[in-house]
Amino acid sequence: MTPHDALFKTIFGQPEHARSLLQAVLPPTLARLIHWRHLEVRPNEAVDAALRATRADLVVETRMGHQPLALQLLLEHQSTVEEAMALRFVGYMEPLWRRARTDMPGAPLVPLIPVVIHHGAAWRGSPRFGALYRLDEPTQAALAPWLLDFGMILIDLGAYPDEVILGLADAAAALAWLALVVARVGDLHRLFAAAGALWRRVALAASGQDAARAVFRYILEVRPPAERDVVRAAAIEALAEKERSEMAETIADWYREEGFKEGVEQGRQEGRQEGRQEGRQEGRQEGRLEGLRHVFELQLRLKFGALPEDFALRVAQADATCLEAWTLRVLTATSWEAVFAESESD
Repeated sequence: MTPHDALFKTIFGQPEHARSLLQAVLPPTLARLIHWRHLEVRPNEAVDAALRATRADLVVETRMGHQPLALQLLLEHQSTVEEAMALRFVGYMEPLWRRARTDMPGAPLVPLIPVVIHHGAAWRGSPRFGALYRLDEPTQAALAPWLLDFGMILIDLGAYPDEVILGLADAAAALAWLALVVARVGDLHRLFAAAGALWRRVALAASGQDAARAVFRYILEVRPPAERDVVRAAAIEALAEKERSEMAETIADWYREEGFKEGVEQGRQEGRQEGRQEGRQEGRQEGRLEGLRHVFELQLRLKFGALPEDFALRVAQADATCLEAWTLRVLTATSWEAVFAESESD
């Protein structure tokens, strides 16, 4: 799973976030038919385990107006263009209909609406399944009564102005939408400084911290490694003090993970080359320690400025236990001395 798909499913797999996005982007003729209060996102278990590789990213079920008939939207998130996307939807539709007929023989088929939500390159090709036959117009018209054909709804997230995105009632949906569109091009001002109020809305919402962390992690993942320091600095500089603390914790978590991963890989390589268990263990420890030191130094510079020489020496010589304690303490400290006070007990 790509980072783009992971963020899309994490945020829009929640009914309230999916509702906010779809209300803004679906064609008005379809949106007017939907009973939004009844919108649900089907859990993974609703699709047979054997069909996991051929299911849509998200299946959203709702009802149409005051009718008891259900309607399902098959949401497929794409960060790249797939010209045969309509053919993939056929693979999604048939198992869902077949299972419904097995569960409720004789019941009417549930209408399935294919929806492609994409960003990045402009979508190429026709949104209709019939275009895949590549027939000339007279032949297509003559065979039309007997050919399978349907249309997909194509939604280009990048085609909407920021006023629409930032105007969503659901802040987490807006933040994820903005990140999917902007993160890959690296417009950090648009992501953080211009959207600081949006980050604050997410942080104050119920379960908002989880959404903010997911979006921030996504931004770090899709930007080149060499830019991660710039991303971290832009985020912490743009956000209010409460959100800065949360972002600083996210940064610390990220670097602990990355340091451990890099250490494991380094240890494996050294272990293979030298045939020693010590190589693996040393790689893990050094990678984690370097990650802790790096994020702590960044926090200090952002909060207090250039690191004095005597404090820099203490940081360079500190072990993981001290660095972990200092990383937490810097979130509330008001001076250099407060950060390093009683460091011997750490």
